[in-house]
Amino acid sequence: MLPSSSNRRKRWYDVFSSVPHWIKYALIPLGILLVLFFAVVIVFSWRASQYDLAHVLDAPMNSAIYDAEGRCISALDDNERVNIALADAPQYLVDAFIAREDERFMEHGGIVYTSVLRSILKNISSFSYEQGASTITMQLARNVFDLRAKTIDRKLLEIAITKRIEEAYDKKTILAAYLNRIYFGQDCYGVAQAARTYFGKNVGSLNLSECATLAGLVRGPSYFNPIRNLKAATRERDATLKRMYETGKISEALYEKTKKEPIVVHRLDKGSYCSYIVMWVIDELESLCGEVGTESSGIRVHTSLNLPLQQFMERKCEETLQSLEKNKIWEGLPRRSKGHLDRCVQVAAMCVETRTGNVLAVIGGRSPQDGQTRWLKEVKPGMAFAPVVNCRASEKQINIIADAPLQTGRALGHKSVLDACARLHLPGNLPESDELYLGEFSLPLIDLARSLYCIQNRGKYFPLQLIQQVSSFGDTPLYVNTQQLDAKEVVPREAARNVASCRPFRTDETNRTMNMNITLPGQDGQWVSMAGRSVTVFLWLGFDEATPEMYDRKGFKKLLSETAANLAEQIYTEAKNTLNTKKK
Repeated sequence: MLPSSSNRRKRWYDVFSSVPHWIKYALIPLGILLVLFFAVVIVFSWRASQYDLAHVLDAPMNSAIYDAEGRCISALDDNERVNIALADAPQYLVDAFIAREDERFMEHGGIVYTSVLRSILKNISSFSYEQGASTITMQLARNVFDLRAKTIDRKLLEIAITKRIEEAYDKKTILAAYLNRIYFGQDCYGVAQAARTYFGKNVGSLNLSECATLAGLVRGPSYFNPIRNLKAATRERDATLKRMYETGKISEALYEKTKKEPIVVHRLDKGSYCSYIVMWVIDELESLCGEVGTESSGIRVHTSLNLPLQQFMERKCEETLQSLEKNKIWEGLPRRSKGHLDRCVQVAAMCVETRTGNVLAVIGGRSPQDGQTRWLKEVKPGMAFAPVVNCRASEKQINIIADAPLQTGRALGHKSVLDACARLHLPGNLPESDELYLGEFSLPLIDLARSLYCIQNRGKYFPLQLIQQVSSFGDTPLYVNTQQLDAKEVVPREAARNVASCRPFRTDETNRTMNMNITLPGQDGQWVSMAGRSVTVFLWLGFDEATPEMYDRKGFKKLLSETAANLAEQIYTEAKNTLNTKKK
């Protein structure tokens, strides 16, 4: 006789016989998810173990600039990088960064899982990487080990490395390493450099207002830079002070008192820049901050520069100006003597590859030690602005009156000319009067060069950018210049061609170039452009502060005009020969 089912020995899986089928089916995918979860943990833990945590305490690497052929031009920063111990930092600095960046830093194990989960769900729902949910330790891991790619794989690896860092180091060491690496703008990596650059102090001497300013600055090193945007920096400082008050780090009275204090910025000393290239690259990096990222402790900046041509331009410009100062007409005027440049004649020159907009060489004065680049100097363009008016007239099929931009402009009207200016990315504060047509308004030299380059290059606008690519020292691309792909025709090609063949442009049959040589109004100097098929040269020659007496001298304007034209032609010829040699 067979045993009845009630007398049969029960087995462990019999407990599932009474479970409803829908629960069984639900447990299967749950089990699969658990297996996948543990598999992911094991894989990423192994991958994280391949990273050497000793690098967390390494000093950050200096950034470097390279020319188009990969030749190193200069270190981006010649300041010594100093690592500080947390004991040397004021408590306000520690409290400010924790309150602003990661208020639970001292409590969690490096990861706030609720924030990470919320971030992952947000990214999955948007099919993109929008939120990071990074703690201070996670930012440090990303910085040290070059984990900048915005993918879920990188985020999971970052989490795994973060856990290892938290297990290997105490909180004070982690925070100190973070403060010694984070980017503060102005090419400052680490709080020690930032304290010197912005406030002229050692870290230990920073007050509450300065500590809060630096803590707010890292959230947007370009926008919240107190040297460039004091209003935005003050607003961010006040937000940091508010968080410190809300988290109990400072009293209400101290919060209110510090909010009323102005941010006193330490200006860069003369001699802070070793070359105009460094100055130019730093300025471009600030504008690219959102694309390059703000957590790099050392980068390679690849430019379009040609180093031999750059060296030729620097040498030839100084030789020409020294020769100019020996002319009899120059008697009694300031001259360069033993490095003394106060009130001396200055030059700004730029050589651009015509079809691509790549800057091959650039200088902004006779010495970068004064911390100025004349490409940002504002001048009245005068007749150099006439091509902008004429282009609009050609586009609107209105008759262009040679050498009479006032009549041409009046036929167009202010609104029409201002629309053309907007397309050329010119400043929005231009006058709505006859001064607009006559070029009797202030405009940075670089904007004048960009506008004329556009007209001389078939109507395509290029920003004339030096940086071509930025990468980490681990060769991870951080930014790639796409200006050639992104270039748009902002002036109709036919209109640009028509205007480039009429005054104030003049054709040089010998060099096959379109030239412009104009004495700018108001003692603003001499402006020259020389555009050929392969190379375009822009050059300004003048003074930072000129006087009417200088220009009233007999033969002075002619001497300045001839010197500028000859110098531009020498640079053009050298650049053309350099490119031809390169092609061979």
